[in-house]
Amino acid sequence: MGQLSCLQELSNFIVGRTNEIACSGIGELQGLNLRGHLEIPLLKNITDAIDVPRDTLINKPNLTSLYLMRDVEFGTSEEDREIEALDKQVLQGLQPHRSLKKLLIVGLNCPRWMMDTLTELVEIKLSGCWRCNHLPPLGELPYLKVLEIDGFKNVECIGNEFYGNEVSGGFPSLKKLNIFLMEKLKTWSGLKWKGERAFPSLVELGIWRCPMLTTMEIFSDTKDLNVDQGMMQSLKNLKLFESMHQQNCNQSSFVDEDQIRSQSSLQRLDILSCDKLIFSGLGLRYPSSLELLIIKESNEFAHVAHELSFLTSLQELQLIECHGLKSLPEGIRNLTSLESLKIRNCPEMASLPRELQCLSALKQLSIGGCHPSLEI
Repeated sequence: MGQLSCLQELSNFIVGRTNEIACSGIGELQGLNLRGHLEIPLLKNITDAIDVPRDTLINKPNLTSLYLMRDVEFGTSEEDREIEALDKQVLQGLQPHRSLKKLLIVGLNCPRWMMDTLTELVEIKLSGCWRCNHLPPLGELPYLKVLEIDGFKNVECIGNEFYGNEVSGGFPSLKKLNIFLMEKLKTWSGLKWKGERAFPSLVELGIWRCPMLTTMEIFSDTKDLNVDQGMMQSLKNLKLFESMHQQNCNQSSFVDEDQIRSQSSLQRLDILSCDKLIFSGLGLRYPSSLELLIIKESNEFAHVAHELSFLTSLQELQLIECHGLKSLPEGIRNLTSLESLKIRNCPEMASLPRELQCLSALKQLSIGGCHPSLEI
């Protein structure tokens, strides 16, 4: 591989074991003038840091995206601690050029060079860094726009250390942030610098499978919120959103009346896998500006389907896998702004109301996977 001096694109480089004949060693990347995206899985096959030259990737300015992965978790034995030390040395040898724009690291601790030199990063995804007890100061990266963090299982608190220093920190450019699979995370505090606020550009915020998270702040410019079971009840000072996504809610209700009443600017609402979807009197009448509603994988929606009649501004409605829903309510006639109606895999849907003919704005009607007797 290393003799292919004109090779410029190599999306996936499989590292061979040191003792295997005719397998590519990581050092063969050193002489290649690569550009674009490079994935290096199976870093576990590197058994000696001496096999990784210090300048394996650092002299490749045209490499814009890098994916590094180790698929074996550590234990607590002395052998595993030695593997962790080896991986740290290996990562030092895989430091990319400072012009890198996208970085994805799986199953490895965060390398020092990520913060020291990669100031032009635009997107970072960190997964399975489960030995880390705190998050790195990613807020100092001035151009970072997309950040996804999952599997930091030992992190209990997110605080000022995450935002970075007062001079250049606070995630000035971040637009999308997803955090999930952080089993011990309990608190997420806001920025405590005088006169400063974190995430001034944040638009999308997603939080899933953080079962112990009970305290956090919503950042003022966030417009799109995506959370799972119980998170809505934990959010303090709930602000106005344009889009909300709720999934895996097995509670008796997915938000309380005051929260849903306050969402006067809500334009999109997604509800996924909420087996006990019960609005318990708080009603869909409050988000009067709602334009898109998606209900998916709900066994209880049939009990509150009549509340659709309040959504007079609704332009698109999707009902997917709503078991128990036998027909649409007669109040569907009130959806005078509805342009698109999609019904999929609702096996008990056997009829459509005559009131459907009153939807003069309807341009698209898509129905499939419903009861065999359903006629359009």
